[in-house]
Amino acid sequence: ARRARFGHAATLINAGARGHLGRNIGRERRLEKWAAICMQRHIRGVLGRMLAEEERWKLVRVAPSKYSLNLMRIRSTITMERGPKNEKMDWVELFDPMTNAFWYLNRRTGHSTWTPPEPFDADLFCMWEPWPYPYDSKCV
Repeated sequence: ARRARFGHAATLINAGARGHLGRNIGRERRLEKWAAICMQRHIRGVLGRMLAEEERWKLVRVAPSKYSLNLMRIRSTITMERGPKNEKMDWVELFDPMTNAFWYLNRRTGHSTWTPPEPFDADLFCMWEPWPYPYDSKCV
């Protein structure tokens, strides 16, 4: 009877220890899975933002394909360059003789646009006096 009690006590202790270890292992695996889910969520967010930015650039780009953009680049002449100081100039203003318009190209990213980007804002600022209202021809 005494031996049976020791065996029963040993079984209970063993079962408790296995349960405790099993719960710890399960918690660690859940935490690892949660960490993996968080990392996947972060990476998917980064990739999604990159794709969204690329889609936005597709809406404003000058040419529909890289081939046509390269043709435009060959026939256009550079009029102005802007970028961070002490680095290669990122943005270039080009004049296209076929469309008779200025367009802008980022050499680093390959993005192109008809509207001037931020580095060109200071150069495009002009001061002018509007015509008097109502217009009076004697003022001129």
